[in-house]
Amino acid sequence: MVAKTEYSILQLIDALGDECYGDQAVQILVHLTSTLIERLAKALSNPECAVREKAVFLLGEIGEKTAQTIIPALVPLLSDPDEVVCHKTAQALTCIGAPAIPALIGALQSDDIETRFYAATSLADFPEFPTESIPSLIEAIIAASHDEHCGVRFVAEEVLQSLGMPQALGCANKNSNSRQGL
Repeated sequence: MVAKTEYSILQLIDALGDECYGDQAVQILVHLTSTLIERLAKALSNPECAVREKAVFLLGEIGEKTAQTIIPALVPLLSDPDEVVCHKTAQALTCIGAPAIPALIGALQSDDIETRFYAATSLADFPEFPTESIPSLIEAIIAASHDEHCGVRFVAEEVLQSLGMPQALGCANKNSNSRQGL
């Protein structure tokens, strides 16, 4: 049964690029993933401790796999030739949340303009940041506020404002204006 289920999932993944069935494959995979997570979350309140232990283990494995596998696979797609893929990648990294922050900070230092722009866009969409990530985030965002690309600068300034750092924004603009006068 496990092999048959795995084969079916692999077929759905292979169908993602199919013109006729790609959207249906996405819907089915989203439903399967959501159902899995929901059922595991419900299992956390099961009266049997063995069920709770296994549910906790599985959820931890899923989270660890996300951080270790999915994030490094997504970051290069911030510079995909297709703008929709770049945008959806930024959204996905935002949805992943805090585990994606170090990779996004690193992407802000990329040589590729699109990577920097979409990394900044992803960070701008975060509702809040974990306290431990704020010092390195502020440093990276202040640097991004001096980026050669106006889109990166604009989004970096939005992030600084969302962090309540208008004084950093003022310094960034002041330094930027003084460089323009040279």
